[in-house]
Amino acid sequence: MDTESVFSKLESTLRTMTVQAEALARLIAEEGYALRDANIETLNLKVQQKQKAVSQLTQTDQEFRSILKKLDPKISSDINLFLEKIDDRKSLSTLWREYLKRLQQCDTQNQENNSLVTIGMRHTSHALEFLQSCIGEHHETVYGSRGQKLPHSNQNIIAKA
Repeated sequence: MDTESVFSKLESTLRTMTVQAEALARLIAEEGYALRDANIETLNLKVQQKQKAVSQLTQTDQEFRSILKKLDPKISSDINLFLEKIDDRKSLSTLWREYLKRLQQCDTQNQENNSLVTIGMRHTSHALEFLQSCIGEHHETVYGSRGQKLPHSNQNIIAKA
């Protein structure tokens, strides 16, 4: 494989990786909307789509790194520096930086989504603790079959209308 075809393959693969990272960023944002809306069906769908997108991106990234290894089997971890050295036009290093920028956006949005999940879990845990404290040691029923509060439960107030 000549150098020009390797550059062409690297450029094509980098463009694909950037498009895949953009699609992943959209999925992670949509996952965040589903979390905020507490839309479990949409959330499950977005999580599945995100897993598939991550798998595809990982595969393309490995393909890109494999092409780089063909150029230089001893390539260092600084891919941007390597790309700047081998490409006079600097198009590869520009594409690489754009790809890394997209990945950073994915990471930031994913951390925000994680915070939403953590907050939701904390709220659920507090609600469960409260409801369990209402039952007490005797495992009494707090609410009747019609949802009315039974008189023998403790005096914790859930809400007032």
